[in-house]
Amino acid sequence: MQTPTAVPQSAQAPDLVFDGKKTTRFAYALAVFAALVLTYLCCHPVLAFIRRGWGIKKTDIFSSLNRAAKQAYWNNFGFEIPQDADIDDLFEAMYNHRYGRYRLTVPIILLVIITFTLMLLEALTAVSQLPIENGTGGQSIASIVTITTPIPGLPDPAMAAIAGAYAWVVSSLFDGATRYNLPPQAVLSAALRLVVAVPLGYAVMSIAPFGSGPFLAFAFGAFPLAQVQVLLKRITTNKLGLETGPDHLKDQVGKLDGIDPPTADRLADGDILTIAQLAYCDPVQISMRTNLSFNAVIVVQSQAIAWVYLDDNAHQLAGIGLRGAIEIRKFCDDLEAETDPDGSSHQLLQTASLRTATAPDQTARPAIPPAGLRNAFAVIAQDPFTQFLVEVWNSTGQGPDTAPALALVKAA
Repeated sequence: MQTPTAVPQSAQAPDLVFDGKKTTRFAYALAVFAALVLTYLCCHPVLAFIRRGWGIKKTDIFSSLNRAAKQAYWNNFGFEIPQDADIDDLFEAMYNHRYGRYRLTVPIILLVIITFTLMLLEALTAVSQLPIENGTGGQSIASIVTITTPIPGLPDPAMAAIAGAYAWVVSSLFDGATRYNLPPQAVLSAALRLVVAVPLGYAVMSIAPFGSGPFLAFAFGAFPLAQVQVLLKRITTNKLGLETGPDHLKDQVGKLDGIDPPTADRLADGDILTIAQLAYCDPVQISMRTNLSFNAVIVVQSQAIAWVYLDDNAHQLAGIGLRGAIEIRKFCDDLEAETDPDGSSHQLLQTASLRTATAPDQTARPAIPPAGLRNAFAVIAQDPFTQFLVEVWNSTGQGPDTAPALALVKAA
């Protein structure tokens, strides 16, 4: 009986030999697939908005304006109506020209190109580090490929910066799509955020403590670009020892009732930073740019006109029903129609005068006399834009006796 011959250890666990070119092709295929998935994830909210959200937003705008409101808008903003033209057709043509789906074509193309390129580099870098078992231990794909077929990769700070920017961009786009608010500038801003992620990451890393560079690169990548600009300004000022004046005051529209920071940001996106700008802006255009409902824009414009004439006294009068220009116009009509000097409207005028003696911070100050307050109310009521707002508000079905509710702003 023969004794079995021992099998050499090398024969029991032979080294696996990999083809470098095939391994490279596999890495590229896997990276391209991952880049396509990540690119679609980033662009999906924009595509969903184009398919569905844009139509919903259009319906919201058009359902807030009947023919009379469209006619009032057209007359007050100086458009010439061709003879025998239909106001509905004119308004829809204007809307499609200014805010049609076609305006998102170039931004979405740029976003796709930039996102796919960066995600492909990210995926190639990640795939090249995947370990493959060769029989004697793990071996990364990057060590298997040949010199003639290398796999490009990114350094860790660049990877971190792109990942942070991608996370913020996707989150921002999904948030905009959920609110049916993805104008072209939002998509272009997302593309720009991805482009500048790596330079910003390296700029921050150059002043970061040793070992924290990639983390800060990711963190700065995940910040909105506006916040990054503020932070970089402060860092540069401190590093150079410069003394600068105080930052610009925050936009004034936040002083109005119902305007919280997110709503103020949305108005700022429509280039509305001051109360005067808000008082005399195009309400349809602002509604389209900011995604605020048309009625909500009318409400805050009514407040803004009153604030232009009364300053913070307008805030004090809100508690007695004189919140904005629309309510003041209605009050002036009641005051003119009332012949009894002791009637309810005249008593309300006296109450309004007394309320102006207290500032919003509850400090005492000289009150506006009833005669002066009545004159201010008359000027507000006769303001051409007040008349326009009243006409539009009435034509939306609210009726002349219905004051706009503050809840409309909060619900927008």
